[in-house]
Amino acid sequence: LTFLYPISLDTYSGGDLVFDKYEYTPFLKNNCCLIFPSFEQHHVTELVSDSDDYLRYSINQRIYIV
Repeated sequence: LTFLYPISLDTYSGGDLVFDKYEYTPFLKNNCCLIFPSFEQHHVTELVSDSDDYLRYSINQRIYIV
């Protein structure tokens, strides 16, 4: 399983998590946790900002079940 915890989402646009197979982009509210199977293919869209100082923080954790 993959746990994704976005910390900062309001200083830029883009950076959305996308699951192409399902044509799904979850709404990632600041400081919430998204849990999904690690084998699901996904990508993050390009970040766009008017400033060179934008930062995107997230905490990622993988848990392996044997």
